[in-house]
Amino acid sequence: MKDIQHRFERLLTDAEDCALISKLAADPVKRAAFQKLATKYRIMALELKALVISDAIQDNLEKQITPDGRDRAAAESEMSNRYFVTAVRKSQGLHTDEGEYVDEATAIVKLALLGEDQDCLIAEVTQRLNNASPQSELVVAQSERLDGEWARIEGELRTRTKGDEAENILRAGKGQ
Repeated sequence: MKDIQHRFERLLTDAEDCALISKLAADPVKRAAFQKLATKYRIMALELKALVISDAIQDNLEKQITPDGRDRAAAESEMSNRYFVTAVRKSQGLHTDEGEYVDEATAIVKLALLGEDQDCLIAEVTQRLNNASPQSELVVAQSERLDGEWARIEGELRTRTKGDEAENILRAGKGQ
């Protein structure tokens, strides 16, 4: 497990190094290449984390009892998809469904991968807090295309893939 943690940290460090080199590079081609490499390293780190989380969840289910002492049936009922990725796409419009996931790490990997698709203008990961109610969703991560680059949104996170703001993003994206 220490080896996996070390690999995960190394991938994140490499991603940060590439991002820094990208910012410092004077040549636009080199800047883009290092930015793309930084994104690839981040995606690989997130995929590794998602794999570890998935394996741990599966191991606990196979043991019939979770680490906190609950039975397998209770754990399986909680395994329902709680993370949803939605996007605004030039070709498909507002609030397009990009997938449902059991864990946050896998959903964030999908969010990062959407950056490779130039059709995608903005995307978000939401967590459904109460399985019965779509109104009880919390936005946990967002990325958007700014000047052609896929960038993570920091700060206040709110639903941006539906409503007036999504319509404005779509209108501006189609105009480019």
